[in-house]
Amino acid sequence: MRTFHTTMVAPPLTFRVGVFQDDTSVLAQCLEYDIAAHKQTLQDSLYQLARLIVGHVAVSLENGVEPFQAITAAPRQFWERFERSRIPLPSEPFPFASEDIARRRVVLPPPEIRVALPAAA
Repeated sequence: MRTFHTTMVAPPLTFRVGVFQDDTSVLAQCLEYDIAAHKQTLQDSLYQLARLIVGHVAVSLENGVEPFQAITAAPRQFWERFERSRIPLPSEPFPFASEDIARRRVVLPPPEIRVALPAAA
């Protein structure tokens, strides 16, 4: 496991999020890192996903570990559905990003969010 010193500049992060809806709920799936939130509304799913991402970064930095180093990308099926989508959603900066994270030179850019197309039949 690589350690991450607070004097290091973190590599740039990118977040692409596919939004998938079923009959009763919405899944917000980060693609670069296999992290997801499944809630009843789009707003709740995106909010929970933001909490998970920022929380992971904060805990990683607190423990001197580079964020996301041990988290693999989402399965290919999510990438394919995201890439076929042409329905972007507005994105805002992560609401929980703290001064401590910024002080440690970790930048959390707003995610690119798209409504994912249904799985191919």
